[in-house]
Amino acid sequence: MTNSLDDKRIENIIRICSIIKILLLFNLPTGVLLFLSAGTINWSMGWLYVLIFLISNSYITLYINPDLSKERTKKHPDSKKWDQYLLIIIFLFGVITWIIAGLDHRFGWSGDIPVSIQVFSVLMVIFGNVLFAWGILSNTFFSTTVRIQSERGHKVISHGPYRFLRHPGYLGVCSYTIFQCFMLSSVWALVPATVVVTAFVIRTYLEDETLQRELFGYNEYVKEVRFRLIPGVW
Repeated sequence: MTNSLDDKRIENIIRICSIIKILLLFNLPTGVLLFLSAGTINWSMGWLYVLIFLISNSYITLYINPDLSKERTKKHPDSKKWDQYLLIIIFLFGVITWIIAGLDHRFGWSGDIPVSIQVFSVLMVIFGNVLFAWGILSNTFFSTTVRIQSERGHKVISHGPYRFLRHPGYLGVCSYTIFQCFMLSSVWALVPATVVVTAFVIRTYLEDETLQRELFGYNEYVKEVRFRLIPGVW
């Protein structure tokens, strides 16, 4: 019993440390970029944005499969080269999106965006985070980079949101990437955000082609779940 309690305590400590790590590596830099660019901390939508992602990332960190968590923090030499280039584009233009949104708030380039659109965009950002979290928590092979995880017994996942779409997590990311711009009242931020979404669409296509070629059983899954990213469209 004592050993079991000790193991539980250690597990909880590890999870708390993981949440702190997420805070320091993602949420804190995001907030710094947003508020430094905005030139003020008096920005309610900026604080709400950071809070939404803090809650989402903390929830994922608490409930993610431990084996997947290790997988996502390691470098893998067998990751697809094209994916590494796409991830660089996604990261760089994601950062640019935050900076432009902050500058837009400071200088008012986009003018006033109706409150109704902002509120709807907040809901879509939350929806995107929920869908991404659902996808990653349902898929024990949701790695950071595209590769066939043979050593982990990589297999097709067809439950949870994967019953409806082949890449639901990416739909979640695309959703919050676009609507974060309206939430933060920045039409100009749509320019780099569109680059991020385009990179994810390309990634979806290339990853899906890779899985069809290299993952056993995926072609049968494709016949059952027709759409990659957008229900009823593609």
